[in-house]
Amino acid sequence: MNPALRQAVLSLQRRSEESEELRKAAEDILRSAQKDAEKSVHDSERLAALETTATLFAHEVANSLNGIFASLQLLDMKAQEENSPDPELKSLLGSATQEIKRLGSLLQDFRSFVRPQKYYFEAMDLAGLIDEAINTEKLLYDSMGIKVKFEFPDALSPVMVDEEKIKQAILSICKNAVEAMPSGGVLTFRAYESEGGIFLEVADTGAGIPKGLEIFEPFLTTKPLGSGLGLPIVSQIISAHKGTIDYTSEAGKGTTFKIGLPPVNVNTAPKILSSDKSRS
Repeated sequence: MNPALRQAVLSLQRRSEESEELRKAAEDILRSAQKDAEKSVHDSERLAALETTATLFAHEVANSLNGIFASLQLLDMKAQEENSPDPELKSLLGSATQEIKRLGSLLQDFRSFVRPQKYYFEAMDLAGLIDEAINTEKLLYDSMGIKVKFEFPDALSPVMVDEEKIKQAILSICKNAVEAMPSGGVLTFRAYESEGGIFLEVADTGAGIPKGLEIFEPFLTTKPLGSGLGLPIVSQIISAHKGTIDYTSEAGKGTTFKIGLPPVNVNTAPKILSSDKSRS
């Protein structure tokens, strides 16, 4: 590799190291902000602390991503000048691309986690909503050898939900389930009505969740490229719907998430625009 390319490689490596340090610093900043916010008397103070942290984090990550992208452009330009494939360069470009995707995903999740969200509630059929949510994922599931099963009663009371937010929560749970079944398996959606509530279970036959892992705690993840914010965001969404979420898991046999939502009377329930000010 010529000196110019070597210099570009070193620059990219430094940027990658900086981004990893930034990620760790961001985790510390968020945890510190949460501790300070918990001491606040008013929710507005708590939200202000988290929003300030989000703004700072977004700015710093954006700078890091821009720096890595600039290094990538330089590497690509130099590689084209040499007119010869370089395995080392190709590997570095691939690693850098993955790093950009990881940080971009982290940034998006972080913004969603700390910013107040607006919810548009309307009475909806849960079965139809789930079918729409996973429709775009069916080809992926088929390619991975994952069978999808539905266990729904003939009649189920409607639920008052924000359609897009609930779809986001369901797809996030499904993403975790699919990642737990790399060699294929069964993904089951089960719904039922009990004690005045509508319950949805999403079960997989994957590896299970390690004991002691607080999956709803921000940034805690066993995935090398995971943000650790997916399930905390799911918890926030369900909380905003006045619902509940829990799970059971057994090593080597799978995990089942159980979501509880209050039913509504479709004839009397109005459409409501609500701003979620809570943080779980």
